[in-house]
Amino acid sequence: MVIESYDRFGGRSQETAPLTNVMHAMGIEHSEEIVFGAGGGIGASYFVFEYKGMPPNVFLGMRHGLYGSPNFLGAACRRLGTSPLFQETTSRAAARKQLQQAIAAGTPLVAYVCGKDGMSYHHVGVAGMDDDAVLLDDMQPAPVWMSLDEFAGRRAAIRSFKNRLLSVKLPPGKIDVRPAVIDGIRATARGMREAPVRSFSANFGLAGLQKFAHLLTDEKDKRGWANQFPPGSKREAGLRWVHLFTKDGAYRGMYADFLEQGAKLTGRKSIAACAVQYRKLERLWNEFAEMSRADNQTKLADLAQAMSCIHSEESAACASLEAAIS
Repeated sequence: MVIESYDRFGGRSQETAPLTNVMHAMGIEHSEEIVFGAGGGIGASYFVFEYKGMPPNVFLGMRHGLYGSPNFLGAACRRLGTSPLFQETTSRAAARKQLQQAIAAGTPLVAYVCGKDGMSYHHVGVAGMDDDAVLLDDMQPAPVWMSLDEFAGRRAAIRSFKNRLLSVKLPPGKIDVRPAVIDGIRATARGMREAPVRSFSANFGLAGLQKFAHLLTDEKDKRGWANQFPPGSKREAGLRWVHLFTKDGAYRGMYADFLEQGAKLTGRKSIAACAVQYRKLERLWNEFAEMSRADNQTKLADLAQAMSCIHSEESAACASLEAAIS
């Protein structure tokens, strides 16, 4: 069965694109930028994970909140006046049954899956299925078919996902988007000031960016890049991760679009003024991403200086957001 109303595919973010398209299939019209902003928009976090037999793995989170958690998309749904319905199970058989029942009922879904690299968090829209395959909305302008066996494997690969599916329940009456814009901006600012996990307060938001800048040049700290990412294959691998997470403006351009759209919806010119700062940050993040390319052989001191500049601009932009909605 193919859900005929699911006729829009792809987008800008692998999280908010499928949710936006699922909403569209249900007759709820929001731009992806509004959905992204309603979820909390941009953010920042810095972590390094070490796994046996592998070089250290850098993680730079560039959107609001915890990655892998249902909270980001759940919050977007709730702020936009809809109800998020999550289904989770550790059983593959039960997971397949939940999928079949939803599609049979004509319900479009967002599925939480493992990325093609076998490690990253990923999200796809589910637009239909038959006995052997599932029709997916996966960041392409047209849907793609995947075998049910492969899809089941990718759903189960990240245990914490518990084969998670998200569907959306329509609200009664008309949706007023204006509160979602203000609440989303408030969440953005709060996320840059406060960590979602208190024990990792130094790793999130503005503090996380400051920590990253410091560790790039701290030769005494065992977690500093001079020690954790010495010249050679480890540093090259670390820089590849940094480039991957910061390219395409680290969502700052998308967030600027949200602010401009939100300003029109709410009639608040002060919100549109904030978009200018995030356009500048988009450029700064793109420059940083280019510097971090391993083949550019950029010195860590130069990366640290660029990150310190970004930290300063992010601090100013966050203060402007707070003033715009006060």
